[in-house]
Amino acid sequence: SPTIGRMLVLGTIFSATDEACLLAAVLAAARRIFVSPPGKKKESLACMRAFSSTSDSLAAFAACQDFEAWRYARSEAFADRWAGNLFLVPKRIKQVLAARDGFREELQRAGLASRHASSWGWGTYSSKYAFEDASWSELHGESGPKTETWVGDDDVWPGDEGADNNDTRRMELVKGLLVAASPQNLALRRRPQNAKHNTSMGLEAIMSPQSVNAPAKAKTPAESAERLPSWWAYGQMQISNHQGFLRATTLVDPMHVALFGGISTTEDASGALKEVDGWIELRCSLSSRRALARARAMLTHFIHARALNAKEPLPAAATGFLEQVSSLLSATGPRQDRIVSNLPDVAVYEIERPPPPTDWKQHRWKQQNNDYSRTSRRAW
Repeated sequence: SPTIGRMLVLGTIFSATDEACLLAAVLAAARRIFVSPPGKKKESLACMRAFSSTSDSLAAFAACQDFEAWRYARSEAFADRWAGNLFLVPKRIKQVLAARDGFREELQRAGLASRHASSWGWGTYSSKYAFEDASWSELHGESGPKTETWVGDDDVWPGDEGADNNDTRRMELVKGLLVAASPQNLALRRRPQNAKHNTSMGLEAIMSPQSVNAPAKAKTPAESAERLPSWWAYGQMQISNHQGFLRATTLVDPMHVALFGGISTTEDASGALKEVDGWIELRCSLSSRRALARARAMLTHFIHARALNAKEPLPAAATGFLEQVSSLLSATGPRQDRIVSNLPDVAVYEIERPPPPTDWKQHRWKQQNNDYSRTSRRAW
């Protein structure tokens, strides 16, 4: 897919090669790594939500990471048992990890990725940079019949507590890469309790029952009076009896949509971003829309530059720009948490997570010493 290839190049620009390769392998997988046996649908969805409560793709992404972590920390047999208890298919996970390694080798062969890059590394950026005058407090009002309004708020911005958390930075960047992989597959939910979503096709769609974001069948509370729109990325949309069903859905932030969403854009006479794909309308300050237009143009320029000449380094200004984008993405987590808090409660299982990488090395070092001692005793 050209969009997945573009996403891979974008991942190398952000020093997130391994994350981009794993995400591409998850999206390109022929079969889901989670299974739902007869009569076990609720239990299977609860296990998926343990990895990610708002994303099918990121649940598979995190499950593959944890499986590989257990394989390094303990053994492959332990990882297989761990996966089997969580409705995961170890064989399919191994196929996804093998596909990830294949994507990484292709990027290395093309000169887009270093052959010495760590599989667990991720480029971290300082949060001291931010777009000036980029408050989203002006995003209000209804859109016309043709467009949908991109709605945000100004209570979350770089500099908030937790914005420097590396895990948050990493996952928000992965969400941005996910939107870039399917830039036209976006849907808007007007209110948290609504079941239907507006799409670019003009067709209202609902979440697939196999999604972690599927609405609960139990009676939901009264519709929230607060108009809190949310944006959702999806992998495919199936249509049955004039009803669309969104599969592989992910809750994303308006910032992901503004920076990575859509194929075409419309700008006004001053060069400010006006619409994305002809139906997503941005309503914020003029300076903010100008900054977003420049950001999208610079990302496109960097992608073209890396694709045309991978050995040529990016301009010196690229570092500061990527730091700005990283800061913007790191601040979107609390806003998404606010949306999640307004969604109906669903069942989520607690699972055993793998130890940090430092513990792997100690465990493997002890195991190697024990193996060496047993070998020495036999030889003696």
